[in-house]
Amino acid sequence: MKDKNFEATPHKIGDSIVMDAIKAINLVKQSKKINGYVGGGMAVGAYIPYESQRPTIDLDFNLYWGGSAAEFKQIMEPLSSELSSQDYDLRIQRKDKTYNLFLQSDRDSLLLQHSRRNKKNFKKNRKSLEREMQNQRLISTDDVSFAALSPEDLVLHKLSRLFTFSDVYGIAIPQRMKTGNMMKTIKFFRENQDTQNGRENILIRMYHDSYDIKHLAKYVGLNKKYFEEGLKDWTGKYMTEDSAKFLLNSMNIELE
Repeated sequence: MKDKNFEATPHKIGDSIVMDAIKAINLVKQSKKINGYVGGGMAVGAYIPYESQRPTIDLDFNLYWGGSAAEFKQIMEPLSSELSSQDYDLRIQRKDKTYNLFLQSDRDSLLLQHSRRNKKNFKKNRKSLEREMQNQRLISTDDVSFAALSPEDLVLHKLSRLFTFSDVYGIAIPQRMKTGNMMKTIKFFRENQDTQNGRENILIRMYHDSYDIKHLAKYVGLNKKYFEEGLKDWTGKYMTEDSAKFLLNSMNIELE
């Protein structure tokens, strides 16, 4: 996510600024008594070996909550206070689909993102959110414990995005390439990326998602029963139960 006054630095789970942000998120959950988890690429990184993690510029987190922008800023007060006490600058910006929290110090930066969700939308998606909250996993890294979205739910999020991007932009889903070659391709795209080319940006995100899916299956595995339960919440215009399973099979991924 680009911002003219902010340039996020790629990070992996375990990096100081990432763990400081996660501890601040934990503080929000504790003080506001709200359930929540870390998602996205950082959550994937929490499940796989450090050397296999791909750096990412953002830390996605999701709270079991829905409301206005003013209410979100109020909920974030413990996070803001904690990070400010550690000499971080924090700026919260409302975007179309997310709240972006720009975290910066003299030497480092990180983008935190939370989905925008009003009370009506929260009510509409309450069942699937409850399922995700109930099946989150507790991760411990560098003496910090935090909740992460389950591997099955991470894969479902990424499968949905792959199918959506493929249909909307007409790009084939990366699936048969070995993960080592996939990372080399990602690195090549990043080094030669035209930041104004939306199609290239989408292709990079698709490689990221395919890479993450393959590594979650390799290092953690996917529970067949729970994956199929969650899959029912994701079927729609772009992805069906059959197409999701067919893609996993094409990636040589078996449900356990």
